Amino acid sequence: MKYKVVEVTDKKLLKRFIKYPLTLYKQDKNYVPHIFLERLLFFNPKLNPFFKHAKVKNFLLYNQNEIIGRISGIINYAHNEFHNEKAGFFGNFDSIDNVEAARMLLEAAENFVKSEGMEIIRGPFNFSTNDECGVLVKGFDSPPKVMMTYNYPYYKELLENNGFQKAKDLYAFMLDRDKFNMEKLRKASATLKKRYKVNIRTLDFKKFKKELKILFFIYNNAWEKNWGFVPMNEEEFYHSSGLLKYVADRDLILVAEVNGEPVGFIVALPDINEILIDMKGKIFPFGIVKFLTQRKNIKTLRIITLGVVGKYRNKGLDYVLITDVVEKAFKKGIRFGECSWILEDNKKMNNALLKLSGEIYKIYRIFEKRI
Repeated sequence: MKYKVVEVTDKKLLKRFIKYPLTLYKQDKNYVPHIFLERLLFFNPKLNPFFKHAKVKNFLLYNQNEIIGRISGIINYAHNEFHNEKAGFFGNFDSIDNVEAARMLLEAAENFVKSEGMEIIRGPFNFSTNDECGVLVKGFDSPPKVMMTYNYPYYKELLENNGFQKAKDLYAFMLDRDKFNMEKLRKASATLKKRYKVNIRTLDFKKFKKELKILFFIYNNAWEKNWGFVPMNEEEFYHSSGLLKYVADRDLILVAEVNGEPVGFIVALPDINEILIDMKGKIFPFGIVKFLTQRKNIKTLRIITLGVVGKYRNKGLDYVLITDVVEKAFKKGIRFGECSWILEDNKKMNNALLKLSGEIYKIYRIFEKRI
């Protein structure tokens, strides 16, 4: 077999790059395609503010005229400045089950970041920890939740057989309404609210820009010590938060206040993947109708973001936020809630979710390699 790596340099190749997973996962009932139009915007350097502090090269792998793999090589200058390291990244990695094919793809990304002075390559990140990340290594029996990844089981071996080692595992917990003792949770939450004079409120979408400024401050403060975290600038944060207007249940974005001061927030999104899985990446002409009419039937949500500023960390406010958002969701008929992703060494959060009868049902792995 003679494989050939081709750099994506025009719109025609970019469209092939975006659409390739539709072919690779054609027979997999658990794969959820991205909306094609959304991916075009995501990969557009003029519209995605990530590119203002990053450099990306995308590659396709061909076997004669057939595409058999893809990958992105990524340099996130903001990450390297914040963490004081020379790290490159790879993402959007998809390949047939062939070690040689994977090697050529990975080498394309490695050679790119190495040529820019990087000393290690890590991934997958699509494009950063603020986006989708990780290779699924446990939990292949169900589709991913909104903004989480999915891949074939053989990806782990492809990376390991090409010299990559585990850097970090990311956990996804599943919460089941039928396993909750809401009365017990409610009492514990009420005690914490009284002790710290906590008020929980919903996000005011009528003052969306003002509210985003509050969330922006909390976000960069709450996650600054997390592994792999890179502070967002305002433009990036507002850009990524634009999704909230279109998919959020406004009752499920909560802000915690102490004496009127916002100190934490939680975002739980309805799992729109329950709808997207049948849309094959197409929003027009009928996808938009299906999306709007079936949203009310979604039975699962994903708790996508939960953070408390350092001053009020370790006081149980995260427990209060989870309790409130879960109670609201269950009253709406939601039965399941995924909390993801949680770092494997975030013992406090992991133990709290286990005490809430949460189950680690999916694990995503970040790999790395010295180059």
